Amino acid sequence: MAAMAKQERYQLLEAAICNLENMNNGRSKSQQDLCQDLCEIAGKWPEEDEDEDHEAASSGIFLRLEEALLKLPPGVQQQVVASFRPLKAEVSRRLAEWTNEFNDWLNEAGQMQSSKLQQTQQTQHLGELLQEVESSPQLLWYRQCPKARVKTKFLMAVASLVRALTQGSPLVKPWVEQHPALQSLAQKIMKRLFVLPGLGNILETWHDGRLACYNA
Repeated sequence: MAAMAKQERYQLLEAAICNLENMNNGRSKSQQDLCQDLCEIAGKWPEEDEDEDHEAASSGIFLRLEEALLKLPPGVQQQVVASFRPLKAEVSRRLAEWTNEFNDWLNEAGQMQSSKLQQTQQTQHLGELLQEVESSPQLLWYRQCPKARVKTKFLMAVASLVRALTQGSPLVKPWVEQHPALQSLAQKIMKRLFVLPGLGNILETWHDGRLACYNA
């Protein structure tokens, strides 16, 4: 019975993704109807099943869903992601993974004994990591991370790295000189996360506030 229910969920999701992929050719439903269909399908997922969440998020069908969702307006994307627990679980997993990588990079950058070769490798790795983060749909959907602590640690790691890269920190100056594109990539990520309508750039205010809490 459980296997049949799972098969039905995936069949419904496959049909909805096909409609979404064909949205611009005049043969599909409206954006509102597609969103409603996807949210209804999301409601068929069991309440708690971490194994299935991981399996689903890494499966081809959910990778297709992630790509197809980018055709929808940002607000509709957020609504659909908020409805699908496997999508939210993938957001949480990626944020935690990126947090660890950002923090590891900053720790390694602080080791003055790094050789020239190590510096070059670290610079290349950071450039690839920033490109991955900037182009990932999970960055767009970070607000849907179901774990507040994971989300906050991610924002803290990004803020620390972005300020170091864009404000001329001596710690990372050699790396920026080797790879000037690091600053532009950091700026793009900063704008996605810390530039808010009506408030502008809140990076320094938010980061300083968090640091003050940690040091209190």
